Amino acid sequence: MGYNLAAGEAARLIYAGGNTITFTNTSGGLDWAIPGNWSGGILPGSLDSVLLNTGFAVTHSIGTDAIAALTINAGNSLNVSGGSLTVSDITSLSGLLTVSGGSTALNGALNGSISGQVNISAGSLNLGSTASVDSLSLNGGTLSGVNTVNVNHLMDWSEGTVSMSGAGAVNIASGAQFNLMGTSTKTINGGNFNNAGTATWTGTGDLLLNSGATFNNTGTFDIESYHNRQPHSAQADHLRWWRKYIASQ
Repeated sequence: MGYNLAAGEAARLIYAGGNTITFTNTSGGLDWAIPGNWSGGILPGSLDSVLLNTGFAVTHSIGTDAIAALTINAGNSLNVSGGSLTVSDITSLSGLLTVSGGSTALNGALNGSISGQVNISAGSLNLGSTASVDSLSLNGGTLSGVNTVNVNHLMDWSEGTVSMSGAGAVNIASGAQFNLMGTSTKTINGGNFNNAGTATWTGTGDLLLNSGATFNNTGTFDIESYHNRQPHSAQADHLRWWRKYIASQ
């Protein structure tokens, strides 16, 4: 227990303790990197549990930070826009986690099945254990994992990559809505993508399956893409293939 310098920085102290460190915004700016914004006036360290519980929209834009656990209560949010954040144990999510840059690694379970929201627009979110969220929005960047990612209510996907390895799988629950939209290509690299809900595919962006990825549909899949295209175009052929593929599942 004591104080350490943050990795690669000469004057940013982190606390090498084992406590619950609460974000207070005392110094202002809603900035993770300001020590005065944390209880005790010191940045949380690798043995500490972080708590966001007072209605704050916190931004992590710089630094290489590692913590033991993370709790984001309802009405609170964390936006990782740069740097890196690693959580070694459980992440409890009732609010919003946004990844808009940098890298975020949640090595323990992500528990957010009731009201937890995850938005990814750039950067990367790597899930090292099981994950359950109420909603997931993928508008860019990369979501990767090695275990199951369960989406209970809503998934919107307009751009970006889902990269699963081993037994990794994304599961859209029965009763959930899955929206594929926009003009950008969406890619699944490896693993399984399982839809048991209602999927709606609009827009002109392709959905690519690479590295042995499989798409399993046991729910409803409404494909509206390319309906104004000429019948012999490559896009029309792609649509016919998807209709045949989905029907066979």
